Amino acid sequence: MIRAVIFELDDVLFDADEYARAALKPLAEGLARRFSRDRGFYFAKMLEAWQRSSRRDLTFLDSFVHEAGLPAAEAAVLAGKFVQAEAALPLHADASRFIARFEGELGLAIVTDGVGLLQRAKVRATDLVTRMPVIVFSSDWGSVWQRPSPLPLLVALRLLQVNAREAVFVGCDPELDAPGPQRLHMPAVRLRRGPLAAVPDRASSFSAAIDSLDALADLDLFRERRSA
Repeated sequence: MIRAVIFELDDVLFDADEYARAALKPLAEGLARRFSRDRGFYFAKMLEAWQRSSRRDLTFLDSFVHEAGLPAAEAAVLAGKFVQAEAALPLHADASRFIARFEGELGLAIVTDGVGLLQRAKVRATDLVTRMPVIVFSSDWGSVWQRPSPLPLLVALRLLQVNAREAVFVGCDPELDAPGPQRLHMPAVRLRRGPLAAVPDRASSFSAAIDSLDALADLDLFRERRSA
């Protein structure tokens, strides 16, 4: 019986690029006041560097300052401001609907990797802190806990008080989001959206694939296990 759903964060529950756009605007304005270019130049360069990156760490700012001809020390200054941005980040509409439908009935959790300060900043920009009973940041335990390690999933399962066969994991990454659940014999569902939406799945890596979280509850694996 399915008793819990564990989500990845970026692009599953919200558009990570929206956080970047909101957080980068004041950074671009500050740079324009201090250096010779206009804010549009700085914003476009930072966003380009972000979109080339994993979008889960702050190294894109090192690339940006190099490409923009800024002092290398600016990267650390910008990184501190980026994770403290007062951004308001809406959830994807289907994510909000799913949470509203099942909160209180199913255990709901987030497991996410990347730089903890950045991932926490994204969560703070949403209402997920009040809606998700369990949020696990794998970076709290070091790089060995990053995807595709199953260890953060085990923490979430323990906090949710369910076993792996009673949970479903939902992620967007065709390479990194299936191996961890597979090692625990937990079904993994691929949500096809975000920058990796068009990348093919590995053979038999996911139990199912969907284009919207509205379809999650209609999957056979979800209905069969919910009624078991």
